[in-house]
Amino acid sequence: MNNPPRSVLVGLSLALGGPAFLAISFDDLVTGANGVAKSLMAQLVMWALLVAVVAITLKWEKRPLSSLGVRRFGGWSLFWGLIAAAALIYGVVPLATGLLAVTGLSGFEQGLSEVLALPQWLRVVAVATGGIVEEVLFRGYAITRLEALTGSQVFAAVFSVLVFALAHWPLWGTGPVLTFVLSGGFLAAWFLWRRDLVANIVAHVVVDSMGLVFVPAGA
Repeated sequence: MNNPPRSVLVGLSLALGGPAFLAISFDDLVTGANGVAKSLMAQLVMWALLVAVVAITLKWEKRPLSSLGVRRFGGWSLFWGLIAAAALIYGVVPLATGLLAVTGLSGFEQGLSEVLALPQWLRVVAVATGGIVEEVLFRGYAITRLEALTGSQVFAAVFSVLVFALAHWPLWGTGPVLTFVLSGGFLAAWFLWRRDLVANIVAHVVVDSMGLVFVPAGA
């Protein structure tokens, strides 16, 4: 591995370390606020991380957004995003649920009770944050930069997926981390195959919308 540019080190620290630090430490840093205020502040910090990483890409690295896999939104991005969403909903999620049942690990009850207590508009914001911000940070930036630094797609994908999954542990608990490894691994593989971050965003938004907005609303 060559000496990595400082810009990339800073970018990776924000893209991977930022969400992980936020998930682990945010409750300790923000005290006295209610659940809605805390969640909204957390979403805003995530968007600030996205702005910072995009600024690093454009201004410091002097590279285009296409280096993150960003394409102009079009029919093919929508098509492949919906295909990926279907694969997640009908393939990956049932597989992950079955593994939780077999292993006896906890499910999503802990996190869902907290998330569904939030107003619907804030859950919509959370879906947008997860679908857009997480895909830019964990897939678009982290995978492309780690791949360039190490020359290994496998290392780039595995490392980013592990951080992605562990960043969800404080809210969702131990069992769901396994499901985030599987879903994150699928999204990482899809990104490496298609190199279309917009398609990844579509898939992520659709899946999170089903779990946090539409299904609860119809329950």
